Amino acid sequence: MEHFFYDKYRLGMWEIQHDILFYRIPPERYYQLIDFAWNVGRETAIEYCEKYQTRVPSELAGRMELSLLEIDENFILSETQVYSEYFSNLKRIVLYKNTILKEVKRCSDRERTYCESYDQIRELFIAHEIYHHIECHHKGLTSKKQKIITFRIGPLKITSGIRALCEIGAHSFTKALLRMDEEVSYVRL
Repeated sequence: MEHFFYDKYRLGMWEIQHDILFYRIPPERYYQLIDFAWNVGRETAIEYCEKYQTRVPSELAGRMELSLLEIDENFILSETQVYSEYFSNLKRIVLYKNTILKEVKRCSDRERTYCESYDQIRELFIAHEIYHHIECHHKGLTSKKQKIITFRIGPLKITSGIRALCEIGAHSFTKALLRMDEEVSYVRL
């Protein structure tokens, strides 16, 4: 979670470096890919703020008819803390309350203003998952909008999307929605 508070390029590089295809991405494309995904997330936040007339993620989820389920447990997936998930077939966001509460403590120790309580930090996770809903049901996956070559023999080439772009877009969407991104010119609601 700490990486969420990095600036755009540091956050984007953190995501790209943790992508399974990282070693296939040409280094000269890193910043172009980060800018692309960041802009998609930011523009989506502006569009959905205007459309639904709210910047509060839990309200936005309700207006978009997404269900929220909060589960009182920790969820660890191969040594990674999972705070929230989006289930596209159910149009449901699941929040793992105990995992999030641990993060509230860790963030409050670092004086993060958006993490002073469970109610505040849960909005970050809801916003993040709303972006994944928008990708799945309205805009298409950000990861499929930019391709890299993963295999080539002569004229034959195989390309793939980059999963990290979805995460970069979700981070940008969250920061823009909650006015945490100083680069955005916001419409006042």
